[in-house]
Amino acid sequence: FCWNTAELSDWVIASLQAHKRLSRIVVVAPLTSDLRMQELLPATAEIIPHLIAATAGPSSLIRHSIPHTYSLSSSTEALRSLYPLVTERQRHAVDQGPLEPDLAGCPIVVVIDMPGYEALVFTALKQAGLLDDVKSLYIRAAAEVYFDDANAVSDIEAQFDEAGFTLAARSDNDPDWPELCFTRDLRALRLQRLEQEVATLKETLQLSTETLEAMEWERDTALTNLESAKADLQTTLAKAETERDQANASLETLTKVRDQLKVDNERL
Repeated sequence: FCWNTAELSDWVIASLQAHKRLSRIVVVAPLTSDLRMQELLPATAEIIPHLIAATAGPSSLIRHSIPHTYSLSSSTEALRSLYPLVTERQRHAVDQGPLEPDLAGCPIVVVIDMPGYEALVFTALKQAGLLDDVKSLYIRAAAEVYFDDANAVSDIEAQFDEAGFTLAARSDNDPDWPELCFTRDLRALRLQRLEQEVATLKETLQLSTETLEAMEWERDTALTNLESAKADLQTTLAKAETERDQANASLETLTKVRDQLKVDNERL
């Protein structure tokens, strides 16, 4: 993947030529008028003629008087201090839309030549489900925040580091626009994530086991209470049966006494 704007800088050309053996080259270039782009890219290269964003719609791209420098917003005091004569040459009306190429599962090399806007590319890759397949990132960054709503290189390094990328090389030949290469061991990353999934499953299993053990304890307690209640009920029933038998015996005795008294009275 190559995130560009309109003109292919020498740095982008060198990065693309270093990866001629890639099976697919996809270039994000909202402005495709650069003749060198047509001459240097292979015929099979795919051009995405719009900015990458979460939603589709109109947008604008600012071309500055500094060669090969475009932005999505106005320059800051940091850039104007660095280039006192910098001006906006033109504002291009461009389209924007989500990233849709079907590259999931393929190792991806990303070249980003949009200094300050690497975070947007990072988010686009993540939303498209492609971030896990990125094995290396090449960026030409901004040493400071040169455009509104953009990022300095230190912020980008922190974000890439958190995502598992390692800074493999850095060139400060132009300290204002440092060039960085990040790499990532995809197998190690996937192994790490599998280990995290296993750890999560173990935690889930532990919680399920504890819940099951608690339910079994409640069941055993209920059964014990039920057996105890059953024993008490049987004792009460036996006592009632004994009292009933005693009452029957007493009734028989009293009945015999009464009958005998009736006989004795009749004889008198």
